[in-house]
Amino acid sequence: MRSCTPYQVKWQKTSIAIFGDCRDAVFFSEVNTQIAFLFRYIYYVYVNYPPRTFVIGHLKAQLDQSSLKSKNMTILLRSKNVLLVIILLGGLLSNTFASDLVYINSSTGSERLLKSDYNRQYFAIASYIDTQERLTFCGISSMSASLNSLPTMVRPITPELAPHPYFTEESIFTEATTKIKSRDDVLKSGLTLEQIGLYLNVLGAHPKVYYGSDLTVVELRNLIKSSLGNRYQRVMVDFDRQVLNQLGSGHFSPIGAYDSKSDSILILDVAKYKYPPFWVRTGDLLASLKTIDPDSGKSRGVVQISVNPIK
Repeated sequence: MRSCTPYQVKWQKTSIAIFGDCRDAVFFSEVNTQIAFLFRYIYYVYVNYPPRTFVIGHLKAQLDQSSLKSKNMTILLRSKNVLLVIILLGGLLSNTFASDLVYINSSTGSERLLKSDYNRQYFAIASYIDTQERLTFCGISSMSASLNSLPTMVRPITPELAPHPYFTEESIFTEATTKIKSRDDVLKSGLTLEQIGLYLNVLGAHPKVYYGSDLTVVELRNLIKSSLGNRYQRVMVDFDRQVLNQLGSGHFSPIGAYDSKSDSILILDVAKYKYPPFWVRTGDLLASLKTIDPDSGKSRGVVQISVNPIK
């Protein structure tokens, strides 16, 4: 473990200790991950000068995977620039949760769920959503939750949970699925949209893959509404977090609901350690589906999962 050099951020009489010379910033206060990320770039802000004056000292840029030397600088900002500084810092901090997204743990987010016209699948799948156990297992976790929630899906019996049938992340890795991509390789780089479809097929479901590059907003909206209205179907999306102003990049999660009034889709994020479920506008989600997955060279997209109805 690398040692850290402490710095102080002082605002009037408030002092927050930051350990900045290591890859992971450590705080003596509860802060969001993205705020921690910001403070890795701003180690020392000293505001203790006469009114109408700010001094920002020792601004040190440290980039991951780079060997750039740090620079110390002192910038004297007169009162005419105070408003600009406040707006700038406020904008950076507000990116903790993207302003265009509505999180379900907010009053607006929860009310939208209860009033949305396509919310039944939320109650069918929500109890099966578990936090992904590995950083690259978002697709694995999304598949296990989706398959467990489908009424006619045959679940495996694992030694750990016998005699109760249930999909776990580990039970997704079978002899057949690991021929598509081994567990060790998934642990390194996750799964592509195409590989998710192949996994689901050998697990006994009937997947259909839609690439974001081939979809319009109307087509995506109709696909989501159609799937959410069918109890024998589930939908997973492979989206780019950066387009939604979230931390991270490519990510899989199931869809739980659609609200016509706001034209927004509820993403049941399996990375619960980062974000709660959130509402995103259909057009914004499509934009994140049209980005290219560097592992496949193709766009991200949607997987519609179907099972045979009860006879």
